[in-house]
Amino acid sequence: MENDEAPENWPSLAAIVKDGDYAAIKDFYDASPFPREEDVLRQQIERGFVVAIKQDNMFVAAGVVDGSRGNTGVITSIFTMEAYRNRGYALKITQALTFLIVKRKKRPILFWQNPVAGRIYQRAGFSFLPEDVELWQIHW
Repeated sequence: MENDEAPENWPSLAAIVKDGDYAAIKDFYDASPFPREEDVLRQQIERGFVVAIKQDNMFVAAGVVDGSRGNTGVITSIFTMEAYRNRGYALKITQALTFLIVKRKKRPILFWQNPVAGRIYQRAGFSFLPEDVELWQIHW
């Protein structure tokens, strides 16, 4: 989407996935724990809701805004290939997806189960809700 071109403060290396990269990002997700349905992934790309990092001519990290209903956008499917972990890529993807959601005047939220992911989300500015659920939301 033209309106989602990277601003000055956009996380380095992160890019909005375009339609021409559909096959490569589909292959990336098919090899991840978060395979995406073809039609859903195409819609997310069309809406500018897939962000990825490319290294060595392949996608090595990516994330998706899975839903944008009402006043929220749900961040999901953040994954970094094992050989590319511990480089801050998941944080950059989270920051970029958060930017896209906030730009649309919605509130970013995400669910998590992995404690490592939880620490990344905290560094991105998310805070744990006091309820006894695994739900994180942005704290401004």
